[in-house]
Amino acid sequence: MGYLLTLYPMPNLVKEVGRYGIYQNKMFGQSHPKIEVIHVEELLSGKRMSLPIKVEVLKKAERKTQTKGIQDIF
Repeated sequence: MGYLLTLYPMPNLVKEVGRYGIYQNKMFGQSHPKIEVIHVEELLSGKRMSLPIKVEVLKKAERKTQTKGIQDIF
């Protein structure tokens, strides 16, 4: 997947990258363009990039506690 950020809208480029197809996320049943063209005005107006979600991102990180402090080492 790739993202192309442009300063100005480029409708011809958007049509051209459409031929590269769509990525299918089978786990979540989502589809995302393989290449997405976004111009700065869209980002500033609140448009978000189409990103696939991974299970690893959804998992909460395990919190580890230290059993020894720095003073205990020396």
